[in-house]
Amino acid sequence: MPRSHRWTMLALLALPTMMLAMTLQAQSGARGQDGADGDARTPRSSFLAEGLTTLYAHDPIARALSFSDGRYGAMIQDHEVRNRNSDIDFGGYVAGAFSVGIEGGREGAIVDLGHADTLGERYGFRETVGGGQGYASIRFVEGDLHIRSNGRATQPLKEAAGLTQCRRNASAATRMGHVYLVRLIDRHDESFELVAKFMVVEHRDGESATLRWQQLR
Repeated sequence: MPRSHRWTMLALLALPTMMLAMTLQAQSGARGQDGADGDARTPRSSFLAEGLTTLYAHDPIARALSFSDGRYGAMIQDHEVRNRNSDIDFGGYVAGAFSVGIEGGREGAIVDLGHADTLGERYGFRETVGGGQGYASIRFVEGDLHIRSNGRATQPLKEAAGLTQCRRNASAATRMGHVYLVRLIDRHDESFELVAKFMVVEHRDGESATLRWQQLR
């Protein structure tokens, strides 16, 4: 057999082995993206969205926000403005206010916790330079919302009781530096519940509000 034909045969025989190795390597890389240290047992659905978003009262698209994916609540489709997923609205339903429970069968509650700088005084923990420790510490602990106490310890967040009263078009005035809690439920889906927190980091009266936000559930 000529030498050139012999090399061709060897290359064809080696091809399946090379393809198998490449497939195994790709699968290993995909597993590594699912969780820390390549732990494929960590589901992607465990991710809770967070971000920094500016809402504009006079923009039909950027007036509302989805806490689920961090995108604006409306979109332009087929030359029309259509709702996409509006968890919270700024200025559209009540001038100068946030509104929740505004779409479909959704009902909501929104609670103003007051200025971020006062949380430490009321709950007895020490803020650091620049603030934000109180806001950052708000989370679920054994099914209840908690806030920072001493060190890494936490304590129940008293104002969270206000989240139990959900209704259509619940609103709260927009105030610079204030921290808010939001809870959404759905009249048509008893399994649905969304809880989020946000802090107003910039506010232009009647025009825009910038939120530091995080989905909690």
